[in-house]
Amino acid sequence: MLFVAALLSIVTTAGCSTAGHPVANEREAMLGPEGTSIVPANRNPLTSDQIPNPCDIPKSVVERADLEPEGKLIDTEWWRFCGYSEGVTPWDGSFSVSTSITSFQETVEAKQDDNPSTIVIASRTAIQYYYDSGLRHPGCTIRWGTTYGTASVMYSVPSDTPKDWDACTRTRSVAEILAPAIPN
Repeated sequence: MLFVAALLSIVTTAGCSTAGHPVANEREAMLGPEGTSIVPANRNPLTSDQIPNPCDIPKSVVERADLEPEGKLIDTEWWRFCGYSEGVTPWDGSFSVSTSITSFQETVEAKQDDNPSTIVIASRTAIQYYYDSGLRHPGCTIRWGTTYGTASVMYSVPSDTPKDWDACTRTRSVAEILAPAIPN
């Protein structure tokens, strides 16, 4: 909820190009650099049920990422989350794959996560957030822009995970496999 509240506080103008000039049509107004949506979630003409379902990733792809193939879908007003459990580590972490009508710019500006760095996942420019923020165990989120908003892969590590576990290395390996299966 804090994340949604932070996103609501960001105000940008829809219907303008990135240079601030009016554009001819709504679809053109939605697209920013590299085809990513620049429309804030509260002005996006799409609803969350009109964007790709992250649980529709083929089971064979999910299994290749060493995740349990049956995901659980959770829909919110602006986001669609699919939770996948991990069976690779003895402490069974979990991954959340999401799609959103929230623009990539909004997710970057929300600054809810620590230590952002720009990376490339499956030929897509992405932002990786390693967070521990005083928490006992770290986690990692990778987000990239899409034509409808944002897609992401988030790794949640359970409480018994060793503190030195490299959450972002595991998240990058999963994102490399899953990202091509998430419509852009």
